[in-house]
Amino acid sequence: MNSIFTIYDLKNAIPKIGKGHPFLPDRKWLEEDLEGKLYEIVNEINQNGWAFKSIENYTEWQEKAIPAIKMSTPDWLVHFVILEKIEKSIQEFFIPNTAFQISKMDELIDQCKLWKKENPTAWVLQTDIKFFFKNIRHDLLLGSLESKLSTQVFNILKQYLNATLDAEKGLEKKGIAIGAELNYLLASAYLLPIDAAIFHSEKVIHYARYVDDILIFCQDEQEGRRVQKMIELELEKIGLGLKFSKTKIQSVEEDILFLRQLL
Repeated sequence: MNSIFTIYDLKNAIPKIGKGHPFLPDRKWLEEDLEGKLYEIVNEINQNGWAFKSIENYTEWQEKAIPAIKMSTPDWLVHFVILEKIEKSIQEFFIPNTAFQISKMDELIDQCKLWKKENPTAWVLQTDIKFFFKNIRHDLLLGSLESKLSTQVFNILKQYLNATLDAEKGLEKKGIAIGAELNYLLASAYLLPIDAAIFHSEKVIHYARYVDDILIFCQDEQEGRRVQKMIELELEKIGLGLKFSKTKIQSVEEDILFLRQLL
């Protein structure tokens, strides 16, 4: 059987454990016989897969800005290894100026400020997606990633998604939790077809997206409304819809609030 992860993959993930998350794993686990424990994890993954048995769901937190996944230290290790492998595998498919990493948010905002300055007569469509994370369909997400990942990593990803399902709603195979860094990457990858449709539209001057927050520069108000309609139709294909309470078309001469910052 081909190796999925190596002990070096896990060692490289250790410095990342708990970074940026209030739910830190048990770091005492790392203090005793680390080498032996890492070998045990590698053997289990490569021979039997990985069950992610310690993941807990907090469905009522889905709409709050609180991490919704709590993992043990071994699960965190595997989580970050998968994150790195998936990110590298699909990086080439992301449209420019779309990001999921918090570290790239300021860079994205600076780019939008420049666009606003360079296009003083343009109009802007600003929107986001209604109940985005809870409505992500696992079959469509996996279908879009299968050809981009190795068989081994793809199978581990399937196990991970199954582990994050609410036990009472497991048959729905829909929804991922807010909070884990891997989930932000998966959510962003779920919108790759939307990115392609918007980015290649002749009606669009510039396009930026951070997870489900979307900002589009168009030539005029009418073009903005046409783009909005196109997005609605594309989202419907993957079981999503716009949040109309946060959808606005306006001139760039007006103040634009994007990712909680004024452009």
